[in-house]
Amino acid sequence: MDYQYNNNFQQYNMPQKPPKKSIALALTGFILSLTTMLLGCCAVIPAVGMFLFAVSFAALLLCILSLCLKKGGTAFAIVGAVISLMMCVVYLLSFTVFKGINEDVLTFSQDPQKYINDYHETGEIPEEFSEYSDPKYDWVWKSMDLESFEDFYKEFIEQYDQQYSSYSYGYNSGSESSESSGDPEESTTLPDNYGEAPITI
Repeated sequence: MDYQYNNNFQQYNMPQKPPKKSIALALTGFILSLTTMLLGCCAVIPAVGMFLFAVSFAALLLCILSLCLKKGGTAFAIVGAVISLMMCVVYLLSFTVFKGINEDVLTFSQDPQKYINDYHETGEIPEEFSEYSDPKYDWVWKSMDLESFEDFYKEFIEQYDQQYSSYSYGYNSGSESSESSGDPEESTTLPDNYGEAPITI
């Protein structure tokens, strides 16, 4: 009787194991926030910027949810929340403050050779980019050790022209080599007496 009582007492008074905590929410939010930070340079394209903002916001919600539910991975959740919040602010600023700049970069990238040729012919800045010659942007160019937007545009055109020329040269040389190789049968030199009747003795 005493043995049965002791077993029942131990059964009902044994400490319960704490539920296993899952770090899935915190880890997912952290990975998403880190991904949006690494891909931040792609936000110059408006569609990509909107997508990255949505991913950053989702990462922020996941990290906050993990902290509120007291799931595991508190460190991941805190770091992910900080990064995702910072990236949300950055993307909002890019949509508002740098909206015009993003559109101009996209305009140039659609037909870069046209702007390169125009600058080589006239040496002048296109009218659609002339607003950046305003003195209020001087601090931007001086931070790059340049005097004005004209100097920035000149260097930008030169660098872009070099990259474009190297790409075109590699493409053309590859095409020429493939054409010169051709069919090996076409490049074979036939003897002078080809087609004549054989000489018999």
